[in-house]
Amino acid sequence: FTGFLSRLASRAKGSPKYLTDAVSQFEAANGAIKVAEVVADLGVGQRQLDREFKRIVGVSPKYFCSALQLGKALMALFENDDAYLTELAGDAGYYDQSHFIAAMQRFVAQSPGKFLESETSLLASFLRQNRNSPGA
Repeated sequence: FTGFLSRLASRAKGSPKYLTDAVSQFEAANGAIKVAEVVADLGVGQRQLDREFKRIVGVSPKYFCSALQLGKALMALFENDDAYLTELAGDAGYYDQSHFIAAMQRFVAQSPGKFLESETSLLASFLRQNRNSPGA
């Protein structure tokens, strides 16, 4: 998941400096940053960033941040599936547990618990297998 996002972000290389700077800020914050803050910091227009980001990276900055944030939360979930969702959500930068659950529903159409229990989810199986393999 993170590799996929990194490949998307690598498209930004050779593009305007504000775009690579935006990707760097999004990644540094694991997506838990408001696009408006980045826009203000970089001194570019919101529409300009949105348009160029989507053209070069392939998704909107907000979607990119949401995916980064969920990726961080999923990794934490698989590292410690006994942790409280409230704690995981907070560590990943979500306002509260319900926002984390809503993001899970939006991206994988399952609650965190169902996602972990799912035997049919290829991603869940892959992550569970990697988590349990020696040296992982």
